[in-house]
Amino acid sequence: MGERFNAIVMKCRPHVVFVLLLAITAAAIYGRILGHEFLSNWDDNKYVLENPDVQGISWFHVKTVFTRYYSGNYAPVQMLSYMLDYALWGLWPGGYLFTNLLIHFLNTLLVYRIFLSFVGGRLASFFGAAIFLFHPVQVETVAWISQRKNLLAMLFFLIAWLGYTAYREKGSGRGRLYYAVSLAALILALLSKSVAVIFPVVMFVFDHCYLSTSGRPRIIDKVPYLAAALVVAAVAIHSQTPDYTDWGAGGGRTGYHGGSIVTTFFTMLPVCCRYLGMIVWPTGLSSYYSPPLHKSADIYVIAAALVLAGVFFCCNRLYRFDRRAGFWPILFFIALLPVSQIVPLVTMMNDRYLYFPLVGIAALAGYSVEYNCHKTSKRTVVIATVLGIYSIFLGVISIQRVPFWRNSRTLWSDAVKKTPNEFMVWEGLGESCQYTAKPDDQKAIRAYARAIEIFPGSDISRYNLANVYLDLNDYDNADRILRELLKRSPDNVMGWAAYGDLSLRRFEYAEAENCYMKALSLQPEAVQVHQKIGNLMIVMGRIDAARSSYLRIDELQGKSDPLNAYELAKVEAVAGDTGASLRWLEVALRRGFRDIAAIMVDEELTPVMSDGRFADLMGKYSPKQR
Repeated sequence: MGERFNAIVMKCRPHVVFVLLLAITAAAIYGRILGHEFLSNWDDNKYVLENPDVQGISWFHVKTVFTRYYSGNYAPVQMLSYMLDYALWGLWPGGYLFTNLLIHFLNTLLVYRIFLSFVGGRLASFFGAAIFLFHPVQVETVAWISQRKNLLAMLFFLIAWLGYTAYREKGSGRGRLYYAVSLAALILALLSKSVAVIFPVVMFVFDHCYLSTSGRPRIIDKVPYLAAALVVAAVAIHSQTPDYTDWGAGGGRTGYHGGSIVTTFFTMLPVCCRYLGMIVWPTGLSSYYSPPLHKSADIYVIAAALVLAGVFFCCNRLYRFDRRAGFWPILFFIALLPVSQIVPLVTMMNDRYLYFPLVGIAALAGYSVEYNCHKTSKRTVVIATVLGIYSIFLGVISIQRVPFWRNSRTLWSDAVKKTPNEFMVWEGLGESCQYTAKPDDQKAIRAYARAIEIFPGSDISRYNLANVYLDLNDYDNADRILRELLKRSPDNVMGWAAYGDLSLRRFEYAEAENCYMKALSLQPEAVQVHQKIGNLMIVMGRIDAARSSYLRIDELQGKSDPLNAYELAKVEAVAGDTGASLRWLEVALRRGFRDIAAIMVDEELTPVMSDGRFADLMGKYSPKQR
């Protein structure tokens, strides 16, 4: 055992300096994210802050995350990682971001390991891994808690890759074990993010470019990978459809941009060129891009097609010169396929879409070092110096980019500077000012007004603007905005629900009920509307109707929401059914409701607090007693 350990130490010793340099660089560039906040209106709220399914580790929670979609994604491994974070950090965002950074660094080490095997020596692998580590387009994935899925997918993708390469070079005994590990890792990658569906294609091309000495690889070896990828691809497409139990929520899938596949194709040509430009000169990065649509083969489309043709020509020449080197640009373009609007998504372009493709570009940088190492020492020094300066340039840009991800307001304030004529960024800025611990209502009003000015058809901006006025108790302006909204869009569910809220504020209960019922008729599965009706029924003293609303919510949510179970406990307490109230309270606690202090001071539960079973229940689930 001691000899084996010593052998491992001796094997790792030559790489210690490079690994330490990568670790120090990662800390220097990304260390500040530990002081960042959750992004209150950019998925972090839905994935973590408002998601009881990840707030606690239990078999019930594990079961739930494997049977639900979150923000149009099926990513149970991502949700499991948040459970672990919650167990470690509670709701401290710095802990979640530390996990992001740790996974990104592990991915960098795996990239370094792969490059050692298939690109070149330590120096070449170091430069390649360094570019992957701190290229500015990576900041979005690392500094955004919600992009944990991207990091996890890459982590397991790379493990699957290493497992596959070990399998194809080993004998039948250990080879089968490595293959099983590789397949299991791929499944975990797929359950993190569907982008990992490219794995079978990547391995097929890899086998072609890097010939195996054992002759083991066969087409049939890719079948289990392909089967897993196809299943997850089908689930991903389904998950991206709108969720009609959640008002205003929709999956990322949409129709072809501009109304046709031709327009989408023409538009994506300049987008691909822009990606190439961002990799070489990563300035002007943003959290939101709005590439112009091209409905015909105009000058920009033609120019982009010519540039891409030139790139493909160079890639072909590289492939012919050295098939192994030619693999890496092929990997880059394969990794772009899932985000190239083959299945059209709402967002056409994002920094995070380059997380996987960048492996191919980083490998080319390492390959340039390795190739010149076999020439003259002078050429090696020149190439290493150029790459070193370029790496420093990338690091500086990344350091400058990190602070923009501090919170929602800094993020959208930057976005409106980059794309000031795009209504969505003003909408995002308005929400970041409205839905925060310290709202800036006047700034939110100005942002929403600007969004409506740019795009008069923005119903969501009117809805949010009306809610700002409601928060300010400015009922006249709220009434005016909601009337405008419902006149433009008489079937707007959120608009009718908001008008119900306004009527409730005015103590016009009958009108509030009419508005909520109108919203429910338009979207019968909307959980939020059922919640509003249940709350209204309690105010009106109609306990049976309130109970029916909350029971319907429980059905719609697959009997998984602890907060809804808690509401039912309060309804039954008000109704005088102590036994039913305690049963629902236990259900809420079993599902993960842990605010014991709130329970103890909740006046609606006062009728059941004198029951001995209540004290037993509190003792059973109190953190101090467990």
